[in-house]
Amino acid sequence: MNIWESFSSGPVPKPSNEALLRQIRERIEPEAGVQHRIKQRLEARISTPKLLEQAREVIQPEASVTDRVWSSIQSSIEPLSTVSLLDRLRGVLNPSAEVSAFLKQRLMMRLQPVHVPVHGSRIKWVAALVLVVLAVRISPLLFLAPSTIAESPLMLLPTKGEVSVLIGGLWQPVSQELIFTKSALIQTHEGEATLVLHIRLAPHTTVALHDTSDRPQAPNHDPTLTLHAGQMWLQGLVPAHVNGISVVTSQGKIIVHEGSVSIEEGLQPGKVSVRVWDRKADVLRGDTQIPLVAGERLQLSSDETVSVKKIIPAQYDDSWVSQNLRRDAVHRREIAQLQHERRAAMAGILPTSPLYSVKRVAEAVDVLMTFGEEAKTQKRLDQANTRLNEAAALLQTGASTDSTHAAESALQEYKDTLLQVASGSGGSAVVRS
Repeated sequence: MNIWESFSSGPVPKPSNEALLRQIRERIEPEAGVQHRIKQRLEARISTPKLLEQAREVIQPEASVTDRVWSSIQSSIEPLSTVSLLDRLRGVLNPSAEVSAFLKQRLMMRLQPVHVPVHGSRIKWVAALVLVVLAVRISPLLFLAPSTIAESPLMLLPTKGEVSVLIGGLWQPVSQELIFTKSALIQTHEGEATLVLHIRLAPHTTVALHDTSDRPQAPNHDPTLTLHAGQMWLQGLVPAHVNGISVVTSQGKIIVHEGSVSIEEGLQPGKVSVRVWDRKADVLRGDTQIPLVAGERLQLSSDETVSVKKIIPAQYDDSWVSQNLRRDAVHRREIAQLQHERRAAMAGILPTSPLYSVKRVAEAVDVLMTFGEEAKTQKRLDQANTRLNEAAALLQTGASTDSTHAAESALQEYKDTLLQVASGSGGSAVVRS
């Protein structure tokens, strides 16, 4: 039975929802009397009990009692006198007039200027002279360009194909440049590689790298590398006073300072072939030294007499030879340009600068403050090299008349300084403005 049937006695049509809700509200809403009684009961429960109102009236003090309490509280928190605490402290800590006069007298005696004895002025003059000498000694560091040292780390550059390096007993492929800090074994397969000394390895070549230092000058240094098998091309750009690049083979050692040399090991059983394409090289076999110049070749073996022969002209057309000669020419130009730029960077202040006279004074002071004839001579040689650097920098800046004259003057001074040092008459630095 639904809710509508509970409120009706007979079947009637069902009203709408709104009419049904209205009839429900009318039936459940209480009458007015019932509502009034409920409201009175609620007000009686939430109203303040009369007992609390009576208690408040009993405990609330009279106005006269309230005034007496507040007077007592205010009298307890107010100071007894108008003198502040700081005034009392100042009175306690302030010394008397006699003590103040005594302290003032003692302080004035301490502040009196002290009479300086006669030798004190000498100390000041010596200190001033030391400061001047120190400033003069430091002045060359402000105007003279420092010397530079070329860094040449030994690198392996795989140019094409497969290249391997023996690391930890395993052959590791090399796909990018590799810097060596210790000895290593290098092998090319179908490819080629370049060792930045400048050494190029042909395909199917194996070399052992020994010396990774920057060309040591010790007489008994290790050989640069050992050619075990294959073909290599070596371009030497090493000064004569430094140990050259040395290659050890099964039939002797080849030393190159300046030149382009190709070396073959094992292409013919038990034979080593050496060809000099440019400049010169030296072949050491036991105690015998065999010099070779451009256009000469030498074949070494244990059962043949060593004889120097001419390189066949047709061999210059070989692709391996012509390619490496072109590379050597490019490399020499790059080295020359690099040296020129390095000299220009080391020149420092140029003769065309307004500060050039200050630079020359600093050079003179640098020689003056150098002790020992040998050290002074070395200092003059360094300054002569600076004139050479200045000339290189002036020639690089342009072809103006002033730059050309200044470069010629620097070159002439370089020559004069060397002649004076060589003749022993360079007792003082050469100074030109």
